Amino acid sequence: MRTVLSSRISQIFFFLVFSISCATFLPVAQGKSKEKPKTFSFHLMGELYNLDPVFLRGSSGSYLFNNVYSSLYRYHSQKGLIPEGAKKCQWLSHNKKTLRCILNTKMKWSNGEPVLAQHYLTTFRRIVDPAVKSVQSELLINLMNAKAILSGKKSAKELGVSAPDAQTLMFRFAQVDHDFLYKLTYPSLAPIYKLPLVKRSNAQQLISNGPYVIQSWVPGQKIQLKRNSFYFK
Repeated sequence: MRTVLSSRISQIFFFLVFSISCATFLPVAQGKSKEKPKTFSFHLMGELYNLDPVFLRGSSGSYLFNNVYSSLYRYHSQKGLIPEGAKKCQWLSHNKKTLRCILNTKMKWSNGEPVLAQHYLTTFRRIVDPAVKSVQSELLINLMNAKAILSGKKSAKELGVSAPDAQTLMFRFAQVDHDFLYKLTYPSLAPIYKLPLVKRSNAQQLISNGPYVIQSWVPGQKIQLKRNSFYFK
């Protein structure tokens, strides 16, 4: 029994290889060949069933989505919170019940189009929509009307987040959430380009805003990513 189990574990690690191209293409002198792109592989403990970050579960999904999507902030182990999709976020009230985030205009989708406040708004409203049944809805539970929306008493459009213009997000809270800026690092709260999202069988068509895009996905074997040429371009 032990031999069979060991063999099964080996197969799981073999088939779920996460290969990312880390190449930086530089000009080369005429007559000289280009160096082969550098790559590294990462073993995932499980395979995702869809490309929707609001259904994120487990470390495997977090690792993939953190490379494919970018949220308003990113967390660095030494530097702490680093603005990414946001240029800056600022509390506008002394009791921390209102937060304004100005977007980073350098953030673009993998097709070259700008990431707008409405793209984030789509994610925030979906994640608390009871029809979607996202396990990540707790991230926004302290926003105004979030609990009423989840219980079906209000529409998702009444969530305490708005986009007064294309580059601004306003958050209003029913109760103070001291960890909210850290929650904004979660890939579950990354913007969505458009709905419905592409299926896993067409993963290479996914338009995302992270440092990498999906180049290919062979179910049961590997996911290969390549550099997003529009990332902070």
